[in-house]
Amino acid sequence: MTELPIDAVKPRRPGRLVAAVVAGLVLVWLAYTIIVNENLHWDVVVEYLFDGRVLGGLGVTIALTLLSMVLGVVLGVLAAVMQLSDSPVLRGAAGLYTWFFRGTPLLVQLI
Repeated sequence: MTELPIDAVKPRRPGRLVAAVVAGLVLVWLAYTIIVNENLHWDVVVEYLFDGRVLGGLGVTIALTLLSMVLGVVLGVLAAVMQLSDSPVLRGAAGLYTWFFRGTPLLVQLI
């Protein structure tokens, strides 16, 4: 006795397509409204956006972001390996580290 595979037809969901088109049109309208708004003074925005101090700050921000990501991964892997250790001191230190950062609100950590 052989079983034939069932070719199940996925149900059509026209509401999703309509919602996606409406959302896309709203986003295009919003972008157009922002671009043609005379109150935004785009010449001033461009002047300050590409100022050397702003671009320098952008470079520092990207460098700090990459450094914090690498440091977070290294410390996280180190804490995970310490949790697997047979030493109660290492397990306790890793548990304390994990407890501290899980228990502290993110906004407090950012300060």
